Amino acid sequence: MPIATGAATPEQCAVFELIDRIASAWRPRESGAERRIAHARGELATSGLWALGLPETDGGGGADGVTTALAIARISAHWPALGLGMAHLHGAGAVLTGTAALRDAAAGAPVAVVEVGAAIPGPDEGPVTLDRIDVGDPGSDLVLVHAAGCAFVPAD
Repeated sequence: MPIATGAATPEQCAVFELIDRIASAWRPRESGAERRIAHARGELATSGLWALGLPETDGGGGADGVTTALAIARISAHWPALGLGMAHLHGAGAVLTGTAALRDAAAGAPVAVVEVGAAIPGPDEGPVTLDRIDVGDPGSDLVLVHAAGCAFVPAD
């Protein structure tokens, strides 16, 4: 299959410029990254970039997949954990469509999509152990994914 090529659209160029302008103040390698990543995520949410590709009914911008992927790549170039967090948000959108949890995440609340190796247990079947969640915030809501289905686990 041939690879499509072409110039960025004016909308995509505007998205890149906005990301670069916001990101110019980010210092991902300085101390206090957890607090600062929450602030940066809030900046992206306020500007409409964080949930760029989610449907407008869920608090997103309704952008197409290419623009969303390019925005995630651009944010990742500035701060990889933020780009990963944005990718997780858009992945969670496939599971949480139409929910208050997705609208909260679109407004800047952290959410992580995590694949679990075993079947997702019911609430009385015991805990699920996760080795790592890397979206820059240990207080993330979780979407647990397994071949047989998914489950939403609020941070609290």
